[in-house]
Amino acid sequence: MPRLTTIIPHQTTDEALEATILSVLENRPSDCEIIVVHHGNYADPYQLGDELLLVQEQTTNPVALLNAGLMVARAPVVCVLAPGVKVSGMNWADQACQRLSPGTSIASLAVPIHHSDPNRPVLGISQAAVSDSTILQSGRIDQRRPGPTAGPQLSGGFYRRRALLAVGGWNEAVCWDNADIELALLMHQLSLPCELFESTQLESTLPMARSLSRSCVKQRAELAVGYGLCSSGATAAMSDLLRGCLGGNISASVAWATGVLAARASQSIQKRLAAAQQRIDQWPQSHVPAERHSAATIRRAA
Repeated sequence: MPRLTTIIPHQTTDEALEATILSVLENRPSDCEIIVVHHGNYADPYQLGDELLLVQEQTTNPVALLNAGLMVARAPVVCVLAPGVKVSGMNWADQACQRLSPGTSIASLAVPIHHSDPNRPVLGISQAAVSDSTILQSGRIDQRRPGPTAGPQLSGGFYRRRALLAVGGWNEAVCWDNADIELALLMHQLSLPCELFESTQLESTLPMARSLSRSCVKQRAELAVGYGLCSSGATAAMSDLLRGCLGGNISASVAWATGVLAARASQSIQKRLAAAQQRIDQWPQSHVPAERHSAATIRRAA
């Protein structure tokens, strides 16, 4: 049984994916399995099947690819690395695995990720963003200074596998740029703590930029309503629209207000919360329910 599973979803280009794979193979911790998930768009030109597990899932949804990797992971600790993120040093994951060892209360670890500015790493999802809708609406989502952290970024972070299974993995109805925010909101509601872990640091070859598209901003507003950070309805939508416009971003404010008014995700979020809470309540009596049998095509090492 491995102690660490590293999941790398194919999301951008082959070059970015292979840069991440190479860095993990060069600095592979002991007892680590590596899972690369793709939807048939990766041909494995270097024949790496004897070094890692290739999982082919019949979907182009990158969040669903993450869950496909989770469902075949075997280790108690899961590390997610987005394509383009590099690790360094043979011991890059050792202390994180120890911090998430059985008996500790931490559910996830956010780690510093250095993007274009090496002096300003991103330190996970801000605790303020999952506690205050005005912060979430403003777009100040990613932690830049040491402090309370609500969850790891999808660029890179560590999770207790048991906790991920208990909450149902990542929400596949949410876009990639919001999936880590939604998971942080969920774990915050369930009192599953995250810790900033500065002993492990990652480097990304890609810039850090969350989508500001109307659909993405609207979805964040729906999450804010669903998780109780703000009210729904016309009065709340108008108040948020005025506040956002005074901040100077009219387009994003309109999108946010539309999401608050629609609040379409509220029912599904409440069901997700209730199911996760029920599984967590059963922890003392039983293990987390067994993983689903994925429809993925898996190529294991010979």
